[in-house]
Amino acid sequence: MRRELFVLIYTVGCLAVPRNKIGYEWFRLFFMPSTMIHIGQMIEAELHRQERSVIWFAKKLYCDRTNVYSIFKRQNIDTDLLMRICYILNCNFFDYYSTEFKENPLSHSGKKDGIRK
Repeated sequence: MRRELFVLIYTVGCLAVPRNKIGYEWFRLFFMPSTMIHIGQMIEAELHRQERSVIWFAKKLYCDRTNVYSIFKRQNIDTDLLMRICYILNCNFFDYYSTEFKENPLSHSGKKDGIRK
């Protein structure tokens, strides 16, 4: 498995990888689930499904259109912002994360049950 290619050592608050210096993209590629949710694309798809404009959405979020396009490009999003978007679009985007969690419960953590107690 790809995760076995690298051995991570936790030292003084940072990750050290023997003989290899990797950036975030490499870390994401090898240690995070490959089925990560791109929340920005999902928000954009829902907005188009509802036949709403970017200008309408920006007014509801109290921001500029450029910020809305920035949201569409994000793979991750702040939970407070996502909650506001859920209310505006009347769509629970958190369900996508719970479905993802049920299908792949912390598969990259090494825990068998997926939940820390």
